[in-house]
Amino acid sequence: MSGQFDAYSEAVLKRTAESKQVLSVYLSSSDQGTFILGIVLGVSATHFAMGSISSTGCEDGCLIAPISDIYKIEFEDEYITGINLLFENRDLRKLGDFESWQQIRSLAAEHAFSDYMSVLALLRANHRLVNLFAYDGASIYGFVTEFGSGYVELDVVSDNGLRDGSVGIDLETIRKIEFGTSCEIAIEKLCGLRPARMNRE
Repeated sequence: MSGQFDAYSEAVLKRTAESKQVLSVYLSSSDQGTFILGIVLGVSATHFAMGSISSTGCEDGCLIAPISDIYKIEFEDEYITGINLLFENRDLRKLGDFESWQQIRSLAAEHAFSDYMSVLALLRANHRLVNLFAYDGASIYGFVTEFGSGYVELDVVSDNGLRDGSVGIDLETIRKIEFGTSCEIAIEKLCGLRPARMNRE
């Protein structure tokens, strides 16, 4: 995207993070029906973190992606307004993965949220499952075992909660990362129910 639009996007993300306004962010111009709806939890000079909200108005994990990948931002339309109403009136006894939101907010408050690195450290420390999405459209689930400047290593997990080897990935090939969504939570639970549970420290 253009430098001007990046600056605009960063300003909108920061403004809506302060007001906790629900918005939709589009990252893939090749798939214009795909967007992330939620609340901005943190913004750095290069990346942003969003707490996703499901179509039923519940917390549904977190997403981290480069600001430069945004090509459209929407707010205050009928759909977003409806989801916001559901979110504001959700049953607080049945919260989704609110812990993920709080962890990212804490990073942002401490100015520790900067890019994927800070989030990968959080995920490894808490043994949380992550879903990495590559620019080529592929995605992979796993637990972070090692990371450094420009790379991450995962213990790979299948959709069925079974260990499927290890992989090292160049972070420059990653379009976004997600964790704490209903899919990741289900796979984490399956990992816990399997006899040979992965639990590398």
